[in-house]
Amino acid sequence: MFELFFLVGLVALVVWLISGKKAVVFENPVVIQKVGFYHATIAPQLVQSEYLIVEITRQFLQSDQSDVATQCFELHDAGIYYLMAVTLRAGVLYFQVTGHTTEGVNGLRRFSEQVLLHHPLTLPLSEPVALIDAVHAVARSLNIDCRNLQ
Repeated sequence: MFELFFLVGLVALVVWLISGKKAVVFENPVVIQKVGFYHATIAPQLVQSEYLIVEITRQFLQSDQSDVATQCFELHDAGIYYLMAVTLRAGVLYFQVTGHTTEGVNGLRRFSEQVLLHHPLTLPLSEPVALIDAVHAVARSLNIDCRNLQ
C-alpha cells in the first residue's frame, strides 16, 4: 500500500517537472473609467499609460466641445511604442491603447469602432484641434514622444 502512494507521488512529481512552468498571458484588455469623464480600454501590458489618460482628460475637458471624431496617435515612452485612439462622445473621452501590431493604425481604428459601437457620434462635430493639442501638450510634459497618425 505504501509503495502505491509512493509511486503515485513520484509519477505526479515527474509529470510536474516535465511540464515546466508556463507564463500566464492576459489577453483581456483592462478597462478603467471615471464615470462622466473618461473610459479607457488598455492592453494589459500598457496600464502605465493611465496617468497620461488622466492628464489628457484633465486638460481637454476644460474646453466646451461637441463630439470629436477619433484621433490616433503613436507614442514612444521609455523604449515602449504604443498606439492610442482618442475620441469625445457625449462629453466623455474614450481612449483605446494598444501595443504595435502588424495591423497598425487600421487595427487600432477597428478596435476603436468596436468599443464605440454603442456611442454614436452626434453632429455637428467639433474640430479635433483642441484634442490633438491636449494630447501633445500632456505627452511633452511627461517626456513622451507623440505623433499623429492618419
